[in-house]
Amino acid sequence: MKLTKLPLETVKFATINGNRNVETKRLLRVIKKDGRVLVPILVVKYKDIQNDDVVLNDLSTGERLESPSLDCYVILDGQHRSMCALQLYDEMQKEGSDVKFTDFIYANVLEDEDIQEQDIMVLIMSINSSAKSWASKDYINSAYIHNPKEETLIVVDQFTKLGFSISNTSRHLYNNHKVLTPSVLSRYISGESELPESNPRKSLEIMRMLLRTGFSIEFLKKRYLAEEIVMKRNGDHLEDFLNSLCRLDSKTVNKIEELTPQELDNHEIRNIIKDFEKTQNDKERAKHFEADLSEKRFKENIELLKNLAEELRAKKHKKPQATKGKSKGNIVGCTVDDVK
Repeated sequence: MKLTKLPLETVKFATINGNRNVETKRLLRVIKKDGRVLVPILVVKYKDIQNDDVVLNDLSTGERLESPSLDCYVILDGQHRSMCALQLYDEMQKEGSDVKFTDFIYANVLEDEDIQEQDIMVLIMSINSSAKSWASKDYINSAYIHNPKEETLIVVDQFTKLGFSISNTSRHLYNNHKVLTPSVLSRYISGESELPESNPRKSLEIMRMLLRTGFSIEFLKKRYLAEEIVMKRNGDHLEDFLNSLCRLDSKTVNKIEELTPQELDNHEIRNIIKDFEKTQNDKERAKHFEADLSEKRFKENIELLKNLAEELRAKKHKKPQATKGKSKGNIVGCTVDDVK
């Protein structure tokens, strides 16, 4: 490995598909103030990778490189810094610009003997993990890109986009908050092991039912209801509990969502559901939860989650308006009809 000055005017940078998404907004301000990238990036020339399975994207455009140049530099660590450097260099070239920046970036270049037989994706994860710069969502994104047709990863990816933590996603898919972890995903990406077996179609059907019943995404992102479902599953009472959940009315759902964290930890959800069931007649109690595990339904449920994620993003970026009283922020109202 040797330290090299790479000229920003002519250098060709690529990133590996499955590495973290590039976000430069905050870092750009810092680098612009310094006038240069202080910490060298880590790269390898494409010709030294010797791995036909590695898919590269152009750093500047994000588009896939179908025929990468052999002298293209593949970024293993520092893609955010590199993007900032290219943006500031280009800005400096504009007429009348007051930006002052170097015309190069320092890079530690790995050579063929440095890589040997090590898998590139394993190397990237090792670099980023040791620097604590990969979050759970980065492993999820990388695993999903690694195999975008795997149903479990499709569901995990959608749950993540809705704001579910990796531990809560693990509860919904694996009946245990410790099964799906960054280390499990890391081993899967590197080919060391398969994903733990799950039932993603059943998990989606349960989520669909909860949304249709009236639970908000904000509440479902919390661990409490998922933990109740886990406990019922462990006690072989899951189907009865799901039947009870699918019969709830909006008033009871609101009552559950308004419980305090202490009440939720004390499993007050169960008492509210029991009280509600006492008010039902035999016909109402006969309603059962039925899961449709067909491929068509799976695709419909994924589309439902995608639409909800879009709603959340739109709501997040919408300028808040002054309203009277307290709003729960339940976004399900405009999509319930779609899932009935």
